[in-house]
Amino acid sequence: MAKEQGEFARGCGVILAAAAGCGLGLSALPFYGLGPLMTPLGEEFGWSRTEISIAFTFMTLGLLIAGPVIVGRLSDRIGVRAVALTSIPLFALSLLALQFLRPAPEGVPGPALLWLGYLAMAFFGAGTSPITYTRAVNAWFDRNRGLALGLTLAGTGAMGIVLPMILGRVAPEFGWRGGFVTLAILAALAWPIVALLLKNAPPAGLQSQSGPAPGASLGEAVKNYRFWALGLAFLILALGIAGLVVHLFPMLTDAGLTPQEAGGVAALIGVGVIVGRIVIGFLVDRFFGPLVAIVVFLITAVGCVMLADGGIAIAPYAAFLIGFALGAEVDLIAYFTSRYFGIKRYGEIYGWQYGFYGVGAAFAPVLMGALFAAGGGTYTLALHVSAGLCVIACLLLSLLGRYPRFELDPGAREPSDKRPTTS
Repeated sequence: MAKEQGEFARGCGVILAAAAGCGLGLSALPFYGLGPLMTPLGEEFGWSRTEISIAFTFMTLGLLIAGPVIVGRLSDRIGVRAVALTSIPLFALSLLALQFLRPAPEGVPGPALLWLGYLAMAFFGAGTSPITYTRAVNAWFDRNRGLALGLTLAGTGAMGIVLPMILGRVAPEFGWRGGFVTLAILAALAWPIVALLLKNAPPAGLQSQSGPAPGASLGEAVKNYRFWALGLAFLILALGIAGLVVHLFPMLTDAGLTPQEAGGVAALIGVGVIVGRIVIGFLVDRFFGPLVAIVVFLITAVGCVMLADGGIAIAPYAAFLIGFALGAEVDLIAYFTSRYFGIKRYGEIYGWQYGFYGVGAAFAPVLMGALFAAGGGTYTLALHVSAGLCVIACLLLSLLGRYPRFELDPGAREPSDKRPTTS
């Protein structure tokens, strides 16, 4: 018990910085922010919801390259602090630039500049994603790693609560341009918090993670079937769940709610994310992780069916369940990556796993938009498809098996904020 309390006593500042960084970073602001801006963008430019949603696809393409190849590798070698502090201002500027959006030249798809803006945002903002921040948390926590990651990634859930309500008020008053300016200001707020509190690794002697780093290399990981089973499972889960987050706001306004009322219900997704990440983090520290995940995502499938068949009255409960599952996803990707592949090359391996998830999250809004059209202008078909995808992902998670043990590699050490001393 003393050791567990010691982990939090030493690492609470790291958790706070990482939670703020995630909540004000690439995984939260563009994701939760586009839904409330979707209607005013469509009204001004005539773009469909499907066309606007394609922006996530371009963001994912950028993150697939910048995440594992650049950010993950740099985080493993020079530490997350330098990566994050460089990326935060670039991410804020990329959001600010979106206020200058115009229709594309004739002969080019109308939202092309929006798509390119989201592609650039992924390159500039990849260092503000969980790829960096969970790397630091994993270095500071072992026994309570699941809960620590849950608290860290609850930062995105907090933003999921406040951002729909903020933009639900900003967009009607200042339009979508004011919305992107608001997002840029929020992104910049992360810099002083991260600069003050984020540290790469514990002082020598506090934890085993501060010494030799156990785990698999990227080459060893990709030869393991778990790498692909895990990646495919969370790609499918994201495909089934992430689109609901983006489309819930217009789904609710279509049902007759005002933007303010829809923002209030959509904010329950953020409540679900926070509760899900903390509860799931606590549970996976005590029970077998894949079993916990399967139970959670099966409950989510039931929630999707409830929303499809129960209508607007079920929306608050369904929003909470969607958020609960979404919170579990990113938390579990980080936890399973560290447990199944170790931390020696965590940044690179998690970058790829997060990339799989990002592909699903990118195409999910597009899929939801297409299913919305195929369903005759309702989301019933899309919600049933989401439920089915959750079940398929659970089958893949059942294949993961026990956590492996890793031998220490004496040649690998965690990046540290302290310079070596000489006698």
